[in-house]
Amino acid sequence: MKENKRIKIFTLIALVLSVLTISIAYAILSTSLEISGSANIQESSWGFSLGQGISVNGHDYETTGSAIYNKPVFDGVTATYNFSLAKPGDSVTYYFRILNIGSLPGEISSIVNSEPTCTSSLNVTSDEELVCNNLLYEISYSDGTPIQAGDVLGKSTSATNPPTTCLKGSSTGNIRSIKVKITFDEKVTAVPSTTITVSNLKTTINLKQTDKTCISDGSPSEPT
Repeated sequence: MKENKRIKIFTLIALVLSVLTISIAYAILSTSLEISGSANIQESSWGFSLGQGISVNGHDYETTGSAIYNKPVFDGVTATYNFSLAKPGDSVTYYFRILNIGSLPGEISSIVNSEPTCTSSLNVTSDEELVCNNLLYEISYSDGTPIQAGDVLGKSTSATNPPTTCLKGSSTGNIRSIKVKITFDEKVTAVPSTTITVSNLKTTINLKQTDKTCISDGSPSEPT
């Protein structure tokens, strides 16, 4: 009887050792996978500013009639101008350049024109309406091509050189200034009896980062 107990005990110990042995065998079956790397983030910068532009004929401004031109003031992303018109048909045309002072190209995402405000020196409402209803405001590239969302401004060769401009849907382009022309409609048959101050003559051009490239197509660019 004692012999049977010994056999059972030995058998139990053998089973326990077998289980432990199996457990240890499974425990040493392991694997580690590791993926690693390194990277360099290249130096880059984002920035645009406004500067004096030029027409296709080499002029930095144009006037008609009795219009009086004053040179614009530039302050980074803003350009402020002031002028005087005296009679129907008078106009002033300003030329601006968008300068890419960064290393990344930009794409025009939207263009917003504000509603001008006319104020009479003597609060004559009819004079205010006469001017504001007949003041023609036009903005385009210097050659008359419309500015539109999707146009791409490439990288400048320096902070003072204008970038190449690619029109929406085109892969190549040239340097282009922006033209802003304000005209007192020549079709008007009356003139204001008071001095009118026009404010909020403003266009906002919004730019966003893009991966699109813009290179010159080799044709002549506007004068620099």
